[in-house]
Amino acid sequence: MLAEHARVCRRGGLVIASTPNTLDLLHGLRRLVLGRRYPFFPERSYSRWALARELRSVGLAPEVADGSAPLWSLRQSRVAYPLTAVMHKTGLLSLVSRLSSASLLSLIGNLTLQVARKP
Repeated sequence: MLAEHARVCRRGGLVIASTPNTLDLLHGLRRLVLGRRYPFFPERSYSRWALARELRSVGLAPEVADGSAPLWSLRQSRVAYPLTAVMHKTGLLSLVSRLSSASLLSLIGNLTLQVARKP
């Protein structure tokens, strides 16, 4: 799919790719437990570095890494409410919700995004 995006993108144009984040452990565990019953099977997850490597392999030059939905996987588990309550009481939840660093979001987010330019 990335190769086709690179092929049709004009010189100097941008390609934005987003995938599930390998570093989101709860998401990975859910996928492992459900196996073929996982609603999006077969899904591939990438870290920000692996996605950048894939983009380079098709001739694109990664420029920006970002992430989205930190702690999104918590809502898919039974521990979501108790853990969220503890995070709220300790102030950690408000800290996480105010994250603005793209680099940090690309590590802890449920999704990792990369913007790449066609040279």
